[in-house]
Amino acid sequence: MNLFSMDNLFFRTMSKITDLVWLNILTLLGCLPVITGGASLTAMYSVLLRMVRDEEGSVTRNFIRGFRENFKNATKVWIVALLAALFFFMDFNILRQGVLDGYETLYKVSIAAITILIVLLLMILQYTFPLLARYDRDLKGTLRNAVIIMVARVPRTVSMLIIWLFPVALMILSNYFLWFWFLYGLAFPGYFCSMVLRTVFEKFEEP
Repeated sequence: MNLFSMDNLFFRTMSKITDLVWLNILTLLGCLPVITGGASLTAMYSVLLRMVRDEEGSVTRNFIRGFRENFKNATKVWIVALLAALFFFMDFNILRQGVLDGYETLYKVSIAAITILIVLLLMILQYTFPLLARYDRDLKGTLRNAVIIMVARVPRTVSMLIIWLFPVALMILSNYFLWFWFLYGLAFPGYFCSMVLRTVFEKFEEP
């Protein structure tokens, strides 16, 4: 095997890492207006799901195409997610202000309920954007399928959630990991999740 061939494992790995770093930057730029975050994440998955099937092509071109084609539905989902996040944030603030002082059990139950709802929302979203990226379906059907897959594939759902929370944990541990978020924080977890999603989608696509 020619060590300097562009087809060897080293160069193919470095090429993929470079593509993922560039994709991460594109995704972050797409999220800057905030309201376009959903479209940007969906566009990222449209590239990643090609990568894991070795159908990569141009990262920039595929990202722009995925952003444009899924903008409407992805933005609708994203707005709902932002409103839900705002609602949960306000609930936590209200609880922290001591409105349930003297009701310790009710306080703990309320915190647990909000936490569970946040986790459920995250698990649904981690299927919704990839489904929008891979399939041309109506939004209602996409959300329904996201819930069905989430329930039917609990181990994979939990494993993807852990993958996504890993860079967040790094940032909590130290500010030095901010560079990790800029270079890898979205595309790399998304890539490993796409490997999981590939097996999930192929299973449901079987006749």
